[in-house]
Amino acid sequence: MSIEENVQIVKDFFAAMGSGDKQGLLALAAEDIEWIVPGKDWALAGMHRGHAGLAVVLQKASEEIEMTYPEPPVFVAQGDRVMVVGVATGKIKATNKPFKDDWVFAITIRNGKLTNIREYIDTQALAMASETDAGPKARPDRIRARAYALWKDEGMPDGEHDRHWRAAELEIGNGVDGLTVEDLPTEGATHADEIPETPPYMLGGGSTNPLTARQSRSKTKNA
Repeated sequence: MSIEENVQIVKDFFAAMGSGDKQGLLALAAEDIEWIVPGKDWALAGMHRGHAGLAVVLQKASEEIEMTYPEPPVFVAQGDRVMVVGVATGKIKATNKPFKDDWVFAITIRNGKLTNIREYIDTQALAMASETDAGPKARPDRIRARAYALWKDEGMPDGEHDRHWRAAELEIGNGVDGLTVEDLPTEGATHADEIPETPPYMLGGGSTNPLTARQSRSKTKNA
């Protein structure tokens, strides 16, 4: 098929999605279609195969996401590949949290049918919008990883673990973009009891834990 025909097939597919025309979608999709949605912390992530998988992902999208497209997508094609570039805004219904997603669909066409769809999307924005508990303890692994990154960015200083942890809590738990450690005071309630034995800055096999190092020096001094 020609490039123009492939583009039109994809346009028809998107039109069917927009109107909720399930039969129209299935008619345009190969029986062994694969639809790959990246990420792991939001409803649509995963590999969806065949007409059954296509029906499931479209049903989940309808039930769980409100989405609008503020501007028409752009279609770029070469051979049997069609790239669709666009932006979507909306919210996750379960959390009522908004998101903005700049996305690209890479679509393969064979014999007039869509055989593969691979999405490139803002997985972080969608995962954060899907998070049901925005409290600072909702994402401990991510908080640890971010605190570790902040510690490394500052040159791995001793004695600042608690400030890094609080900064990571605010940045990840409360969605504060662009927060730096300097934005937080050094004094305040300690999180030492909340930090596991392997604290944030030790995730990558880093050097000495400032907390245990201080304790060790104190024991040595008093011996």
